[in-house]
Amino acid sequence: MGRPHIEPLVDTDVPRRSLPMPGWKSGVQVRTLSLDPVNGACTQIVEFGGGFRQPAGFSTSEWELFVLDGTLHVGDEVLRKDHYLFVPAGHRVGAISTREGCRAIWFFNDHYPDWVAAEGHRDRSVDTALFTSVNANDTVRWTTPSFAPQTEPGIFIKLLRLDEKTGAFTGLYNMCPGFWQDNVSFHDCMEEAYHIWGESWMLQFGYLPTGGYFYRPPYINHGPFRCEYGTYAIFRTDSWLVNHFNWNPFTTPDECRVNVIETMRKRQPDLMKWVFLHAGEFIP
Repeated sequence: MGRPHIEPLVDTDVPRRSLPMPGWKSGVQVRTLSLDPVNGACTQIVEFGGGFRQPAGFSTSEWELFVLDGTLHVGDEVLRKDHYLFVPAGHRVGAISTREGCRAIWFFNDHYPDWVAAEGHRDRSVDTALFTSVNANDTVRWTTPSFAPQTEPGIFIKLLRLDEKTGAFTGLYNMCPGFWQDNVSFHDCMEEAYHIWGESWMLQFGYLPTGGYFYRPPYINHGPFRCEYGTYAIFRTDSWLVNHFNWNPFTTPDECRVNVIETMRKRQPDLMKWVFLHAGEFIP
């Protein structure tokens, strides 16, 4: 089933609730931005109260965290504003604590945010090499995006994590003041974004301020879009991002999907023959 299309949403319009998940100590409050109704995978604004402490352990879900404000101690490491973590499922991290409080956005990709207190990783199958801990301000440079086809000049990105097998990535983007892209596009992948600062406007969905969020399943038309003052946001996909440009803003997701298949049939007929022979293995 997956998560529904959510756009636009502003975090302050979402009620703050105590985190009711197994294994977590009291002192955590969340605003749920999106939720898979079947498995509980979610994106949430999470607030750790001052004095919060969580024992070392792991989640049985893959998870990511990006610090928005405050500081968070994870083991011997101090996470400050703009620090990013990617933690594979079953990967143990040290005790989590904060003295003055911390606000972050986290993503649990497999299911709900559980926690298992532990002295080691879940088992030997955990790929510890995938663990990522980086401060985006200290070590990651802004670059121009390499999406194909290319976007208009005026967008810069910081790539925080890339899954080289699937193309799924997490990054930051910065749209310069006055940015404008005058076409309609859609993608084969899911994409979601949260405005850390700034604003943008989208033809189909309107104005999105600081704290704005969207979760966009594949083949959703969006654009033209612009921003007046600039935008600083965190965004993610679940596979390679390809820009399919579409000059009709009102085509449905099913129509967009068919357009991709038809384009593939014309450009790569041998690939399409393989697709039809392996229909159960391929979902465009």
